[in-house]
Order: sequence, then structure tokens, then C-alpha cells
Amino acid sequence: MLPGYSTVQMENKKLYTGIILAGGKGIRLGTDKGLIELNGRKLIEYAIDILSPFCNEIIISSNNPDYRILPARIVPDLAAGNGPMMGIYSSLKASPTTANLILAVDNIFVTRGFFRYLLSLNLSAYHVAVPYVLNKYFEPLVGYYSTKCIPVMEQMMQERNYKLPDLFSMILVNKLMVERDFPDFKQNYFQSLNNPEDLVMLKGLHPGRP
Repeated sequence: MLPGYSTVQMENKKLYTGIILAGGKGIRLGTDKGLIELNGRKLIEYAIDILSPFCNEIIISSNNPDYRILPARIVPDLAAGNGPMMGIYSSLKASPTTANLILAVDNIFVTRGFFRYLLSLNLSAYHVAVPYVLNKYFEPLVGYYSTKCIPVMEQMMQERNYKLPDLFSMILVNKLMVERDFPDFKQNYFQSLNNPEDLVMLKGLHPGRP
């Protein structure tokens, strides 16, 4: 067993599918975010390493065929141009499990510790469990999603509404108070990578470990 993992978490691995959201075009970075190298490794490799100990299968949400060389299933969006909700929806539709752990490929400071914390909670009572930072805003691209969200997502899409906060208003959401309950939380923990300046700055800050 890996150090730092409870027997329960490792035995429950078959209950979860890992979904890596790698659909962002990275226009300002000039390349697909997941293929960017940070301290000698691609961002997609970090994300796979983070989720693999907890999940029986990894899905990469992307339309980029370059990801096919990786040990994961590639799931393209079922419809183009509709943001993160479409990537999540398409991946949930493809998932073999009801319970899913989601991580955006450019949330580079998130570690396995967050998912250990997440799996210590009672997730089955909720459709979604995501950080609710400073009691003000959601971090919707890191957390737990159940396939029970699918019917509500489909209803929203019929109305051309792809806003995740609107989804959360219609389902059971566990608002994770990470500042209070997650001991590893730091101010930049959920910071994403958006431009070349971010990459230069974050290279020296990234821990270089799952």
C-alpha cells in the first residue's frame, strides 16, 4: 500500500473514475495546457499521478489526439464550444462509475492530499463536492461529481445554459470549506495556469510531486 493512504481508500479505488479536464485550448500560452512541461514533466502527467491511486480508470476530457499515447481513455466533447460543463458532462456520460473525481489539468498546486481529504467525507449524499473558497466562490473544476448530475445538465443544455454555478443551484452540493477543514490549504492552492507569465512564476513554486 502506498504511504499515506488508508486501506479503505485503496479498497474503494474501483468505485471511482478519475476525470482530467484537459480541454482548454491554452490560446494565451500558445499550446495545449496539458502538454506544457513544468520542472521536467508534462502537466497531464502530474494530473494522472495525482488521481491514479484513487481511481480504477482515468479519463482525459480532450479533443486532442496527442493524448492517446497516455495510459488513459480520451473522451472528446459531445458538442464543441460549450466550456467546462460540456467536458464534465461528456466524461460523466462515458464514466463506468457513478462516483468520479475531477481535476483540471492546469490546477498545478492541487495534490493527492486534497483527494485523501475529499474521500474522508460522506460523498454519497451529494451530487457534487467542490471547494467553496472564502465562503464566496466555487472552484468547480476540482472535486467530486456523481453521474446523478447528468439529467439536470441535459435539462440545462436544452436551454443553452452551460454555467456550472447555475447547475449547483439545482443539485445537492457539498460546499467544501477548505480554509477551515483542509490542513494543506494555501492561498494559491487552486490557482490555474493562464498565461506565459504564470508559467515562469510558478516553475519555482511548484512542489514537483503528486
